[in-house]
Formats: sequence, structure tokens, C-alpha cells
Amino acid sequence: MRPAVPVKDGTATVDLNAETFVDSTDLAKQLMQQQLVASLDELTSVERVQMQSEEADVNLEQVPPEFEKAERNPSTPDTLIGIDEGSLVYVKGGSVIPVGGVPDLSEYSPRDSAMSPVGNRYAFLNGKRSALMTVDENGRVRQVATGTNLLRPSMDVAGWTWTADNSAKTPILVAPADPAVSGETRPISVDWLKGQQVQSLRISRDGARALLVVRDGSQTRVLVSGVVRDADGVPRGLSEHPMEIFPSVPVNTALWNSDQSIIVARFSRTESVEAELLTFSSGSEPFSPLLGMVSLAAGPGDRRPVYAGTPEDLHTRWATPGASSMTSPPTCPTPANHPQPAAVLAPAVPGQCTLAPWVPRWRPGWTVPCP
Repeated sequence: MRPAVPVKDGTATVDLNAETFVDSTDLAKQLMQQQLVASLDELTSVERVQMQSEEADVNLEQVPPEFEKAERNPSTPDTLIGIDEGSLVYVKGGSVIPVGGVPDLSEYSPRDSAMSPVGNRYAFLNGKRSALMTVDENGRVRQVATGTNLLRPSMDVAGWTWTADNSAKTPILVAPADPAVSGETRPISVDWLKGQQVQSLRISRDGARALLVVRDGSQTRVLVSGVVRDADGVPRGLSEHPMEIFPSVPVNTALWNSDQSIIVARFSRTESVEAELLTFSSGSEPFSPLLGMVSLAAGPGDRRPVYAGTPEDLHTRWATPGASSMTSPPTCPTPANHPQPAAVLAPAVPGQCTLAPWVPRWRPGWTVPCP
């Protein structure tokens, strides 16, 4: 692909190498076009996206019957996933509810949990961040990857679990939901990542884009890149020239807030942290600072909280879309106190809301450690 995507008279032209289309089916081409449109059509200058191969237009007239148009910003359950005293728990409406059908996980000292956008599948890291574990829909726990200081896992709608191991030559790793069908965990080769450290990796709900924070020496960048998959939906790489986002705050983590917006921050247990909401089309909104912020989780829907964890408390911002002032949160029950600060909160999936000032939500005796 060219180093830049030219836009003329509202049409963005994406010229891909011929090798990209070797053995590509009509379905694969439609999915590639859909992915490009999702990445580019929110730019104010783009009205149409034309995919090319070596400067020749790609024929997209044949639409296979199995092609399904991606839903933008789909609604999702109002649930966060967490870990409390070695067990997976749901956090919903101020309540902490054990996840049924999952065995005790305390032998792994679990942290950094994630939940699939569909079905009842989960992932987490062990306490040393040296092993990625998954839990299938039957409650079976399986080690799917090992490494050093693995990143918090991210699960996509196609059933793949993503993480990164910066000690490896090829840091990005993906694990399938069913190894018998899709094979074992595999590395994803990304040429433009060479020499850079991946600090954060999150996959969009539709599985079409990756949100990364990467560091090269003293420079930190926030990037959005398309996920390249084969005709069977297996991830094969990231698009050659990612879109860069330019926050106004320091960053070491980023998460999806909606299909067209993200939240970024640089976590610190000892310093005041400023997070920022950035949209792909209409600017940004700073968050008020929060001392000791070590995690963020964005809840889905029209009126949902954004959670921020500190070593002592769980805070939230609660607002209605389009509102500039805080609306009152509902009264939430206080979960039982636990002697050990042991919980890890993560969004089941990202969502959207307009943000308001931080409000202490509860002091449950468990904390939200830094991923």
C-alpha cells in the first residue's frame, strides 16, 4: 500500500500490493473493503473508498450470499468482567457476581481478565504475566501462550484472543477459540513494529481494527491499524500503514470507547493521571485528573459509566450522550469488603458515553491493578 492514502473529490484510494489478493475470494475482498471503509469514512474529507490492486480498481460487484454487513457500534451487555479472590466475577450495576461454571483460578494468581463479545469465553494472565490462559464455554481452563510481561488480553468477535510479548522477535500473538479447528497460538508478523515496544493492544468489537500504543525510544505513538484476515477469518497481519492518533496527554494505554472513539491515558500509582477521549472525526475531550489511576474500563450503551481504578477505590464518570454536565449516578450497593486487594476490572467490550467528572463509586476492599 502507498505510504499515504490520496483523497480526491471525496474518494479515498487505497492501492494494495497484488500479493494481497492472491487466492482471495469474493467474500475476502468484500470484508477487506468493509474494513477500509470502517477505518476511513469517518474522516470529514472521505465520502467513498476505492480499493485498488497495483493501481487497478478491484471488482467488488460479486457479493457472496454469506457476506454480512458489519454493525456499527452494536449494543452489548452492561457488564464488566473482573477477578476477585482468584475467581472470575461480573461487575454490573454496583454488584459483584461470580461467573458460573468456571473453576477456582487461584492457583494461577489471575490478573488482567477479558471477556469475549459473544458467548461465554474468557481470558486472563497469570500473576507473573508469563502465561495467557483461556476459559472456554464449558469452563475448561487452558494455557494458550507463554512469554514475558504479556499484555492484557483482548478478545475479538471471531473468537481470537490477542496479546503481545515484547521479548519475542514477533511480539503480537493470537490464540484461537478452538485449536482443533484453527490450530495453535501463532505470532502475527508486522513489519512496521520492528524495533518498537507494544505497550497496549486492544481489538475493536467488530474484529476489524487493532488499537495500539507503541514506544520507540523516547517517542510514544497511538495507532489504529486494520486486521488482515484470510478467507477463513484467521488473523494474518495488520495493515501496512496504520492511522496515527495524536493525544494531548501522556499515554501508555488506549482502549476502545466506541467504534469511532478511544480513551487514552498514562497509568501511574503515584501521580495524577489525565485521560482523554478522542474521536476520529470531531476532536477530543479531556478528563479531569485522578490521582493514582491504574486502569480504565468503558461501559457500553447510551448511559453507561466509564470506570477508573486506583489502588484504593473504583471511580466512575456518569453522563448522557451529548451532555456536558454530570448526571447523578444511581445508588449502588457496596460489595462485601475483602482483606486482600485482589480484583482486576476490564470491560467486557468497549462502549460509548459522554464523560463527566469522576465520582467515587465504592470502596470494596479490592483494587484495579495496572495491566
